[in-house]
Amino acid sequence: MSTRRHPPPARRQGKSKRRGPPKTIPHAFGFRPEVDLNKLNQLVDEMEAENYAVHQDSRRSRSRE
Repeated sequence: MSTRRHPPPARRQGKSKRRGPPKTIPHAFGFRPEVDLNKLNQLVDEMEAENYAVHQDSRRSRSRE
């Protein structure tokens, strides 16, 4: 195991340097152009909500037995 130490982080002196806006890097997800990713996310949300509701109903029915 090495005892090598990293240099201390740079300390701020005076005013901080202003940076420009963050850069957005596009990425191809491989979906066809006709697939609306917003609607796809909405569908997933609805499916998760339905699954949660079914799970909660089954828990309630088991607790009543």
